[in-house]
This record gives sequence, structure tokens and C-alpha cells, in this order.
Amino acid sequence: MKELPFRLLRFLPFLSILFLPATAWPCAVCFGGKGMPTGFYRGFFIAVIVTLIITFSLIGALVRTIMQVEKHRAANS
Repeated sequence: MKELPFRLLRFLPFLSILFLPATAWPCAVCFGGKGMPTGFYRGFFIAVIVTLIITFSLIGALVRTIMQVEKHRAANS
């Protein structure tokens, strides 16, 4: 199978919004569902927590990788 060209991958989100508008609707994390004020604030809180978890996980993985590379480098020298 041929790989998709980079230009097509760049425009894929826009094409999905045009041809599949249901995919452009916000998810349940952003809009909590039942009661708008309570649900909205709960959804916003969950979205912030998820964003923080992802950010700290990436930073932790980066730090761990750097530590492993340095440990391997020190063992080989």
C-alpha cells in the first residue's frame, strides 16, 4: 500500500469536517451532557486534568529516556 502524501495528511482534518460534520462536534469531555452549568464545569475540569496527565507523562518519558541514554553512555565510556 502506498503511503499518503504529506499534503493529503495536512488537509485530512478539513476534509473530515466538510464531508463528515458529525466528527466536528465536541466530545463529552468538553460538554458534560445533562445539566449545562454543572456538566460544563465538570467537563472542563476533566479536560484540564487529562491535559495535565498527558503533559506530565510526556515530560516524564522524556526525562527517563535522557537518563537511560546517559546511563548507557557512562557505562560504555
